[in-house]
Amino acid sequence: MKESEIKELHLSMLCEVMDKPLARFALTRSRRSTKYTRSVDDGAQRIDMIYTVSHSGDDSSLCHIQPIVSVELRSVNAMALEMVGGSESLLGTPKETTLAIPLGFLGPERTFKDWRPLDDGDYRIKVAELAQYVEEHAVPFLDGYRDAEAIVAGYANRDDRLVMALQPLAIRATAAAVCCSQQDKARSFVESAFKKAGPRRQYQCVFDYLDKLRPT
Repeated sequence: MKESEIKELHLSMLCEVMDKPLARFALTRSRRSTKYTRSVDDGAQRIDMIYTVSHSGDDSSLCHIQPIVSVELRSVNAMALEMVGGSESLLGTPKETTLAIPLGFLGPERTFKDWRPLDDGDYRIKVAELAQYVEEHAVPFLDGYRDAEAIVAGYANRDDRLVMALQPLAIRATAAAVCCSQQDKARSFVESAFKKAGPRRQYQCVFDYLDKLRPT
């Protein structure tokens, strides 16, 4: 099957199988998009049903569906960028991203799970399985991470679903703590994440920023 045909099949299956179940949770998408979105007070939450077409001769699947679940909180993102002095490279992930987790990591497997349809009929089955997986694991995650306070609590409590790389997550959690006026937690987050001399030097701007917030 041609890549263009797989794209049309993918969009068709989202429309026929996934749109209605996800709409119950206010997650909707535009007709030609793979991304489901819902608004929260400070931004948006998304589930992107991205896929990659199989090219290996040893792989009989049409594609690998590898959804990404993400949270965008504007105040946290703005604070993170401010703390690193506007240096986007220090954020580790796009500046618009607060959290980004592969869907498979939210399930009990805690692994980079993907879904590999073999043909048209199997595609429908896999997307139906995905819709159920989203309801069981992604929706509760998104319900739990709607604001900065939730990110602070999740990071402090070592929620094992937060599988972003250490530095990007630490910066977002620190920014969230600052947004919540929890300066002590912000300081503890960076002290714990950047213990070694090299990373501490790299992120000295964050330590300096927090120093300026201390009462005189």
